[in-house]
Amino acid sequence: MSALVWWLIPLFACIGALIYVWWSVTAKNRQNTYKSIAEYENFRSAFNKKSAKQELLDLREREDREDREDRKP
Repeated sequence: MSALVWWLIPLFACIGALIYVWWSVTAKNRQNTYKSIAEYENFRSAFNKKSAKQELLDLREREDREDREDRKP
C-alpha cells in the first residue's frame, strides 16, 4: 500500500502541473503586437520625463546658484 502512495504522489503532482500549464496558456489573451509595443514605449517615456516637482527643484537650484554667483565680489 505504501508503494502505491509513493506512485500516486508524483502522478497527482504531474497532473496538477499539466492542469496549471493548460490554465495559464488559455487564460492569457493574445495582444496586438503594435499595441503592446506602443504601451511599452509609453511606459518607458514615463521614466524619461521629469516630474513637475523635479523641474521646480531644478529651477530653485539654478536660481540659488545664480544668486550665489551674483553675490561674489
